[in-house]
Amino acid sequence: MLQCQRQNPLYRALERLASVSSCKFHASASQSIESHRARIARIAKEKNQAGRQRRALEIQQNKPHNVLGHPLSDDSKWQNCDLAKVLITPEKLESAPLLSPDISPDEQLVLPRYQAFGIGEPEEKLLFERLPQVSVQNSLYQSVAQQGKAKSEKYLEADRPGVIFKEMHKAHMLARLTDLRNTNADGLAFENRRRIIAVFSEPGQPNDSGRPEVQVALFTMKIRNLWQHLSSARKDKGNLRHLQRLVHRRAKMLKYLKRVDYERWRTCLDRLGLEPEAVEGELNVTV
Repeated sequence: MLQCQRQNPLYRALERLASVSSCKFHASASQSIESHRARIARIAKEKNQAGRQRRALEIQQNKPHNVLGHPLSDDSKWQNCDLAKVLITPEKLESAPLLSPDISPDEQLVLPRYQAFGIGEPEEKLLFERLPQVSVQNSLYQSVAQQGKAKSEKYLEADRPGVIFKEMHKAHMLARLTDLRNTNADGLAFENRRRIIAVFSEPGQPNDSGRPEVQVALFTMKIRNLWQHLSSARKDKGNLRHLQRLVHRRAKMLKYLKRVDYERWRTCLDRLGLEPEAVEGELNVTV
């Protein structure tokens, strides 16, 4: 009789219904159902974790870089510091106006924006102001001596414009030769070192290359040049070790300056565009 009942379709349907309805009250079924309190706790935990990750990312982005001295996302402090204004970069050379190949008689002499190393303001005045004037006078005196005293005054004024243009053309050619565009990387580095020593030396002691501020500025220039090179040559392990040594030597020099004079240390950091957090503590240099 029991076998006949199980073969009845209605009986089998009632058995399936009973098994489905009893699943709610099974011991394992209650574990898969999340309570309202647990759901609220889980959502709060996920929200807190997302907030911590976001704050950690913001701190990492705003943290000064150990090599550059400022956050990677903001280089405004570097662009406005004294060292960035002193240095001559290849980009600045390319943006400088290029002198024309020739000069017309009615055109004024134009000097290059950046002169080659060794030509300062006194040398520039000597080469492009006094020397052409002396050459004009010597040329006129020679023409007077050749033509004789009787014709000297007559030919003196007639020859003056041509002689002046000739000397101005020579000065223009010399200006094109002394343009810093013609130098190589070593010449550009030499000029930058000269400018750094002149700007960061003490006013009463020019060209004081042993001053801590000068040494730190020179270290920073070398560090930034190496960083720019390593950004495109990540497998250059030799220069990476050299960069690490320079970063630690700069930190050591700044530590000495801070111990000697705190105000000079603070001023030096501002002039170099460096944050105190980037030069103190553990310095991990990676590319």
